[in-house]
Order: sequence, then C-alpha cells, then structure tokens
Amino acid sequence: FAKHLGPLLTAFSVVASTAALHFVLPPLLSAIVPLRSKPVPDALVSSITALTLLLWLYSGHFLLNNALAVSLCVTLAASLRVPALKPLAALLAALVLYDIFWVFLSKPLLGTSQSVMVAVATATPTNPAFWAAAAVGIPEPWRPVAILPPPVKLVFPVASGGALMLGLGDLLLPAVFCGFVLRFEAGAGGGR
Repeated sequence: FAKHLGPLLTAFSVVASTAALHFVLPPLLSAIVPLRSKPVPDALVSSITALTLLLWLYSGHFLLNNALAVSLCVTLAASLRVPALKPLAALLAALVLYDIFWVFLSKPLLGTSQSVMVAVATATPTNPAFWAAAAVGIPEPWRPVAILPPPVKLVFPVASGGALMLGLGDLLLPAVFCGFVLRFEAGAGGGR
C-alpha cells in the first residue's frame, strides 16, 4: 500500500499546485504587463500553466518546482481565514511541537538512523507520468523524468551537490498570521 501512496500523493500535489498556479497567474501577469484594466485572457493563463506543468514533468527543474510550490502556498494563504488569534496561536504551538517531535525526537525514540521528517523530505519520489508513459509504450527519450519531488517544499541547490529545503508549512503559517494581522488592523481602523 505504501508503495502506491507516494505516486498518488505526487499526482494529487501536481493537480493542486497546477490549480494554484492558475489562481496566482492572473494577478501576477496583470502586474507585469498592464492590460489597461482588461482581465488577463484565460487562454493565456491556461497556456502558461500547462507549459509550466509539462516542463516541470519532463525536466524536474527546481525552479519550476519552486514556482508550483510558491503558487500553492500563496493560494492556501489567500484561502485560509482564521477567525481569532487563539486558534491561530494554538495551531502554531501544535505545529511547533509536531516539528520538534518528528525532527528531533523521532530518531532516538524510534531507533532509526535519521529522523522521520528528514527521511520523508529526502525520499526519492517517483513520477507517476513517467510510469504512465512507460506503460503506454512511449520511447525513453520522450518520457518525463523518473524522479520528481512533489511541489510541497522549496528546494535550493548548493555547490556541494546537496540541496537546502524549506517546507511550505514554514511559509504558510506566518503568511496566515500576517493575513490575520492585516485584517485585524484594517478592521480596527489602523490602516490609515
């Protein structure tokens, strides 16, 4: 079961991040190219989204992964509304404890060689599109890459050959908190 869960989660994150990129592109494009208060054509947004997704599926490039991950984070931050500070503070505290457990305490408690969080973040993910292309007989040079990390973290390659990673939760919670503070300030009349 776990063997099939990875590609399923990758496929789900591909669909979610593609929808998120489609959500984020219109305001981004209208800020870059002023269209004299006309809406950005949906065909242009769909074309850029499809091209980005195909390039990412075939290359697995970290910049495309990061673009999809950031669009997913921005979409979630724009969608999440927290009604009060107490639930937000409780969520933040629970997630800090969650991170502490899985990053620092899981290794000694479970007796593994590395923490569960590190093992999950650095696991070699497979690309469902690669296996689908292989199943229908697409020749090797035309198949997508076999290893494709889902866009759930920002990846920054370093000169030593490794990569630095930043999970989207580390971006999403501060963004939701900032959104709450901005709504609170606007409601209190402090945004003068």
